[in-house]
Amino acid sequence: MVFVGAPGSAVAQNRAQTQRLEESAEFHHQAGVAYHLRRCLDDASREYTRALELDPPRDLIDEEWQLARRFAPRIYVTASEFFPLKDFAVILHPTARLIAYHFFWEDDIDFPEDNDPCDHELMWVRYSPDRMSIEKIWTYFHGRLLAGGEAALADARRNRMRPRVNVQWGKHGSMPEGWEELKIIADRGDAENKYYPVDQPISLKVYNEGTFRKLSEEGRRLPNHPLGRRAGWPKKFLGNWGDFTNFSRMIEPLDWLEKNKMAAVSFWNSATINQHFLRYNFRPKTEWPVDDFKSNNSDEKSATPIRGILSVKESAQSLLEKKFRVETPAEWLLDLTAIAPHTSWGEAGSEAAVATVFVDGRYNQDIFLFAGERAFPYQVLLGHFQPGEHTLRVDFNRKRSASKATAIEIQDAKVSWVDRTSPEYQALSLAPIVYARPNTIGRFSDIPLLMWYETERTGPLTTIRYSVIFTNEDGGTQTSALMARWGRTTDIEWVYEVQIDAQGKVQVATFQGVEHKTQNFKGKEENGHPALYVVSDNNNVSDHGESEIRFAPRPIPFDLSHSSREEIMDRHPWIYQLMAAELQREGKISEASRGGNQMADPRHYLYLDAESELSGTALSFAVKLKDNPKWYESDLGINYYKIDRSGYFRTTVRLPAGTRLDQIERISVRCDAAGNPRSGEEIKRLSRAECGLNTVNKAFMLDTSFQPGPSLPVHITPLKLRFGEAIEVYYGRGAR
Repeated sequence: MVFVGAPGSAVAQNRAQTQRLEESAEFHHQAGVAYHLRRCLDDASREYTRALELDPPRDLIDEEWQLARRFAPRIYVTASEFFPLKDFAVILHPTARLIAYHFFWEDDIDFPEDNDPCDHELMWVRYSPDRMSIEKIWTYFHGRLLAGGEAALADARRNRMRPRVNVQWGKHGSMPEGWEELKIIADRGDAENKYYPVDQPISLKVYNEGTFRKLSEEGRRLPNHPLGRRAGWPKKFLGNWGDFTNFSRMIEPLDWLEKNKMAAVSFWNSATINQHFLRYNFRPKTEWPVDDFKSNNSDEKSATPIRGILSVKESAQSLLEKKFRVETPAEWLLDLTAIAPHTSWGEAGSEAAVATVFVDGRYNQDIFLFAGERAFPYQVLLGHFQPGEHTLRVDFNRKRSASKATAIEIQDAKVSWVDRTSPEYQALSLAPIVYARPNTIGRFSDIPLLMWYETERTGPLTTIRYSVIFTNEDGGTQTSALMARWGRTTDIEWVYEVQIDAQGKVQVATFQGVEHKTQNFKGKEENGHPALYVVSDNNNVSDHGESEIRFAPRPIPFDLSHSSREEIMDRHPWIYQLMAAELQREGKISEASRGGNQMADPRHYLYLDAESELSGTALSFAVKLKDNPKWYESDLGINYYKIDRSGYFRTTVRLPAGTRLDQIERISVRCDAAGNPRSGEEIKRLSRAECGLNTVNKAFMLDTSFQPGPSLPVHITPLKLRFGEAIEVYYGRGAR
C-alpha cells in the first residue's frame, strides 16, 4: 500500500492554517461557491460579499479595456439556435495573463426544471507578455475544459487575435476551432451516454454525433415539462448532422460589452458576477484554467499557484494508492476507515468530506464521510474484476466536499474479495449501484447509508431483495407522520429484486419505481450490477437517468421474518445519530411543533416495535407518565397517523422534553377504523372489525447520544381488540 503524503502531519498542518484561512478572501469565496452550488443563495451572497470586502475588484483602466476587446471571442451558433445570448461579462486576472469571458444564454434545452434563469458558459485566453497575441485558449464544455490546439490559435491569428467559439445547439457547450479532433472522456452522467462509449477517450466529433442522435431521435430531456412547453421550446433538433455542426451565425459579444460594461479586474469571477453584474441567479463554473503553475502563467517569476485558480490538480488530492492482484473472477470489497476533520453532518457548510474511489483509473464511486471526526469503517462494493493486476486510488474530492472540509485522514484500508465458493457471492454479484438524485448533489441530503438484502427460496427459484436506508426523504410523507407511522425519519425503500434459478441465471428483475410501482428492470448493468437512479424526492428509483455521483454500499444479509425493518437501524445505531443531525441541519426539530414537517427532539419519543394483524382497522398507542394525568398519543389525534398495515411495524409516542424511561407508568393500545368510513355498509362492518396485536418487541427511548437505550419489559400474549376498544399493555414495571 502506498500512502501519498503523511495523513497525520497533513491534518495537523491543515488545523494550524484554519484560523488564518477563515479570514481570507479565498476561504470566503470558496464557501460562497459551495453555498451557490447548493442554491443557498443568501448564504452564497453573504460569503461573496465578505470575499470582496477583503479583496475588492476594480474597474478596468484604458489599457485593460483594450485587452478585453482585443481578445474577445467571436461566438458562432447554428442557424436554428433557439436561445438568445442574454448577457456577456469579462473578468481580467490581476496578476496572471488571463482573461475570462462569460456567456449567459437564456436557458439550456435539457434543463427546463432547474429554475436557473440562464445557462452560464465561458472561455479563457492567456495572452503574451507583450499583450499583443494569444498563447492559449480554453473553453468550458459540460464540466470539462477544452484546450484549443494549433487550429484554434491559427484561426485567432487570421482574425486579429479574436478566437472563434462554436456553440452547441440548445446545450451551449463551447468548443474552440478544430474541436473535431479534441479528445474527452464521456461519463455516465452525460445525458447522451448511451449514444457513445463512456469512461474512455473519444473524439469530440464522436461525442457530438451522439449528442446529435439523442437530440434528433429522442429529443431533449423532459420534453413535456410545463415550463419548456409554456416557453415553446423545441422538443427535438430538426435537421441533419451538417445542420447540427454548421456554426454559421455570428453573435458579436463586443456589442454587449459596449452596452452593459460588465467588466472588472478580480481573482474572484463568481463573487464579482454575483455582486456587481447580474441581478439573477447563475450557476458558478470553473474560476480559472490551469495547465501548469510555472512562471509562464504570470508576469511574476514564481512557481506557486496563481491565487484564485481552481484546477483539476487542486480539486482532488490523492490519499491512497494500492495495487491488488485478482487470481480468479470475484466481487471485490473495500473497508475504508477514515476521519474527516472539521466536519459535522448536522452543520451546514461542514456536512462531510467526500472520498472518490477510482479503480484502474476509472471512476468507481464516491464515499461520503458522514461520521465526521470519528474514525468510522465505510464498507463499499468495488465490483466484479477479472484476473490480473488492478489499481485502487482514493482521492479527497474537494469539489464534492462541504466547504469547511479541509482534509481526510485514512486510518486503514482493506481490500478483500468474495468468489463463487462463498455463500455471499450470488447476492453481492447482483447488488445494484445507486446513482444519486441530481437535486441532492451538493446539498448533502437523502444519501444512502446502508444496503441490505433478504433471501427467500420458493421451489427452484431464489428471490433476493435489496433495500436501502437513506438519511431522509425530501418529499413524500411529512416528518411528523414519518415518526408516527414508521418510527423514524430516515427513508427505507426496497430498490431492486431479482429471481434466479438453480444455475444462478436471472429469470425476473424488478425495481421500485416512482409512486412505489414495481417495474421490470430494462436498464444497464455494469459487470452484472444493475444501475439504478434515484429519481423522486421520496427516493424511488428508475432503470435510466443521469447523475454525476454514485454509491455502492456493501449489501449485508438480514432476516426480517421476526422483526421490523427498523431493527436494522437498532443494529447500526449510528444511523439514528445521522437521522437527528440531518433533521437539525434542515430546521425540522422544534419543541413547539404540532405536526407537519417538524418534530420534537428525537430523544423525546418512546419508540415502540410490535406486530399487528389488521383488516380495515388501524392501531395507535398512548402513554401515561407518573404523576401526570395526560395520555400522549402516537397518532397525535390524526387518523392518517395510525398504523393501518399488518406485520412488524415501528411507531413513536412524543413525550415532554426531559422525560425518562422510568417515568412511563402505562402504555395502552387502541383499535380504530382505517381511513374514513362513511357509507352505511362501511360503518356496519366496523361493528365486527378487530385489531390483532401479537407482540410488543421493544419500547425504548434514545439516549443522550441519540442511540437506542434499554427497553421497557413489555410482554404480552396475542391480543384481539374490537373497534373502539383500548387495552393497557404495560403498567409500571409489571407486564400484562
